[in-house]
Amino acid sequence: ARSDQPPRPLCRACAADLPWSRQQCRRCALPLPLDGQVCGECLRRPPAYEQAIAPWRYAFPLDSLINRFKHQAAWPLGRLLGELLAE
Repeated sequence: ARSDQPPRPLCRACAADLPWSRQQCRRCALPLPLDGQVCGECLRRPPAYEQAIAPWRYAFPLDSLINRFKHQAAWPLGRLLGELLAE
């Protein structure tokens, strides 16, 4: 990496291991087999909001990071998660 660039919160390999949400409902972000569709629940009862954004599925290792942040006071993980969301 170039020295004039700020350090990344995670290396590229670790970031690639996050459970990225590739295909999801375009309203609620529920995982779906195809991207850009609307799930049955949103078709039956549209939510009050226009769109939810969920870059990851709640799966390992993200679930562990969130749990440690929330329940074990691992506050630096909040910054890490915020920086990842901002990318």
